[in-house]
Amino acid sequence: MKKTLCNVLLLILYCSTPLFLHAQQKPNVIFIGIDDLGTVFDAYGNADVPCPNFARMAQHGTMFRRVYCQYALCSPSRASLLSGKRPNSTGVINNGTSIRTNLGADYKFLPEYFQSNGYYTGKFGKMTCGHEEEIAWNYVYDSAIGDGIQNIGGTPHWWIDTLHKSTMSNNYGLFVSSMIQKMREPRSNPYFFGLGIGVHNEFTPNLAAWNKIGDNTVQQLLPVDIDTTYTNVYGNGSANITLPNTPANDQDDIPAPALKNLQVYPTDVWKNIRHAYYGEIIQEDSLLGVVLDELDRTNAWQNTVVVFWSDHGIQTGEHNGLWFKQTLFEGALRVPMVICAPGKSKGLIHESPVELVDIYSTLSELCGLPVPAGQEGSSLVPVLEKPNIPWKKAAFAQVRRVDRQGSSDTTLSDAVRTTQYHYNSWGTAGEELYDDLNDPDEFTNLVTNAAYASVLDSMRTLLANNWQGALPPVYTKRTFYRDSDRDNYGTRLDTVIAYFAPAGYITTPGDCNDNNAKINPGAAEKSCNGIDDNCNGSVDENNPVPTVTASGSLDICTTGSVTLTTNAGKNLTYQWRKNSVNIAGATAISYTATSAGNYTVIVTNTKKNCSGTSATTKVTNSCVTGLNSAIASSVITTSPVKLSVYPNPSKGSIAVTCSSSTNTVQLKVFDITGRAVYMKQEQNGKAVNTLNLNLSNLRSGMYYLEVNDGGLKQRTMFVIAR
Repeated sequence: MKKTLCNVLLLILYCSTPLFLHAQQKPNVIFIGIDDLGTVFDAYGNADVPCPNFARMAQHGTMFRRVYCQYALCSPSRASLLSGKRPNSTGVINNGTSIRTNLGADYKFLPEYFQSNGYYTGKFGKMTCGHEEEIAWNYVYDSAIGDGIQNIGGTPHWWIDTLHKSTMSNNYGLFVSSMIQKMREPRSNPYFFGLGIGVHNEFTPNLAAWNKIGDNTVQQLLPVDIDTTYTNVYGNGSANITLPNTPANDQDDIPAPALKNLQVYPTDVWKNIRHAYYGEIIQEDSLLGVVLDELDRTNAWQNTVVVFWSDHGIQTGEHNGLWFKQTLFEGALRVPMVICAPGKSKGLIHESPVELVDIYSTLSELCGLPVPAGQEGSSLVPVLEKPNIPWKKAAFAQVRRVDRQGSSDTTLSDAVRTTQYHYNSWGTAGEELYDDLNDPDEFTNLVTNAAYASVLDSMRTLLANNWQGALPPVYTKRTFYRDSDRDNYGTRLDTVIAYFAPAGYITTPGDCNDNNAKINPGAAEKSCNGIDDNCNGSVDENNPVPTVTASGSLDICTTGSVTLTTNAGKNLTYQWRKNSVNIAGATAISYTATSAGNYTVIVTNTKKNCSGTSATTKVTNSCVTGLNSAIASSVITTSPVKLSVYPNPSKGSIAVTCSSSTNTVQLKVFDITGRAVYMKQEQNGKAVNTLNLNLSNLRSGMYYLEVNDGGLKQRTMFVIAR
């Protein structure tokens, strides 16, 4: 796992406009993994190691403070990360085992999954650890020159690289150059490019990187190869490189299996080793800067997701001589990570534990791909939207005491890491509990400290419940609407689907003008301004909306009329209409209807020159309707009798004029139900006669009169209205 960078980066290119689920092309992916990079540089608190490009990258995304690998060894960690499965599921606990030993030939590792979803995939450097041929790529650059890994032994070696004129000319620099060249090639489908660089033992920074740190007031002679050959290469001294202030009895409370490869070096040698490791980190940070320059030059941040990660950290002499990987201390388990995605949070930090196994699900969701079933990590997309949300209770890791290619030693340990505490179980060999907030170097094992008994119990419970019991809360995606005018209503023309409202978006839709805060569904209607102020879908503000109120019953059978009244107001004129025809002279605020029909009124605002028509008010006359029905049900014989009633309506006294062909006529009065309510026989000459009837005993209503002239009948309707 060798050279290039000060942190761990996955670069992934994502959708052009903000990443939320707009309908748009899937983003490109640049996947940069760093070998053996721990959290030992300035972004994570070590001022000895400045990494400005890591900080620059973090401004484009979210930096994760507590990221943990699932196994502090190259192949087990990478197999877990690339499959989204934990070591117990992959079966990979050393560098020699096939990464498909449990998963099978058909399992799609992360780049293969993207390839199956239309991505063009390219590999530039190390992605696995000796199993590169087990993952299919469309393009592989590093097959001819190797992956840059020179040694996986347990003894630290270092020297100054004098063979390459610049960082860009070593293997890692060639990987970066080749990837950038591929990034510039036009293609119709998105790409997934994996870039592998690292800071692996042996540590071979160039002189420029070495001299970025150290004591420039003192120049020391530096070796130029693994054989510790000295020529004339001088560089900064290492006296100011910081070492941990380790207690002499530090190992006394550490279970024996937790310690391995103990090698104690003189202080000056130890500082030189660290100096060389830090120099490589600085050198790889400069390569990261080259990648960032290309993203800046092409403004690829708009359609690129960037993830920066490391497979694991290493021990560099801590705990009185502990070196490299396959430990459960913080130095080996904790790694840096940054994820940058268009439309997600920028320049923020997430503090809760996350795991490398989360990356598979995260990248799938970021790029609009379904998260495959059976993933054992959690998508970090909710965290990318809102970094301070509650997340996992803990991260989990393990190690088995085997050599890197496999051995018969089967001592197994599991680790649980919360935001504050770190617990390791070595079975019957012992336990470890550290308060990493107050003891970041993990010098004091608290297992036997009674004050921490409840903490110890809770950590044991977390381990017993395993990762399934520490999952993050379930967050649900919703649709959010752009609210440019900040009136608390969003437009449906600009929506995103996300877990949390991005800046400028809200949950309430319906704004029909998102550039004017006075126009929204909650606004009051304004008359005659030509604007749909309340966004109800119609520009009814142009028209006054008259209402009509009746003074009594709209059935004028007994009243003979009803008065209709509309809105009062300034600068208003009126025109009443019956059956869609203007009523002559009906231009007052009220109108008295004396006949059945459909009435409306047009109200005009003369000042604002706008009009509105009321809803129809239906006036009926049930008397006419009932009488017509009654008459229709009777047999009428035509008669020469000439019949009329006056006055009609009357108050009960009517004059009946009729002519007859006989001397006697019979008069009958019926109500609208057909019931006879008056009967009289009159002598009448064979001429036109007028007969007076007193019907004052009858109620107001509609009646009809029947005149029977020798069997010949004639009827007429009349109304009594008092």
